[in-house]
Amino acid sequence: MLRMIIVLASALAIVGCAMPSGAKVSQATATQFKEGVSTEAEIVAKLGKPTGVSFSGGSKTISYVGADLNLSPASLIGLGTGVTNKTASYELTPAGVLQKITYSEQKYGN
Repeated sequence: MLRMIIVLASALAIVGCAMPSGAKVSQATATQFKEGVSTEAEIVAKLGKPTGVSFSGGSKTISYVGADLNLSPASLIGLGTGVTNKTASYELTPAGVLQKITYSEQKYGN
């Protein structure tokens, strides 16, 4: 009986944590760079390899996408799960200088 209580308590402690997936993206990390000053090399050195890269009209955009899975004890029975998708995009000039930062969060579920 004691063993079952310990296992259940451990499971609840683990489930109560937020579990990140993908790139580590937050508003603080997204906005640590300066438009017109920072370069692609600086961004990649601090954040790692981008999740996505796109090109449009001579500009290059690198993106970092991550998600936090927010679980609660109720999620053990199918309730209380939520996901927060986070995206940071950096539009760069043809010379590789940061032109524009875009950050967004979308929450799904609880």
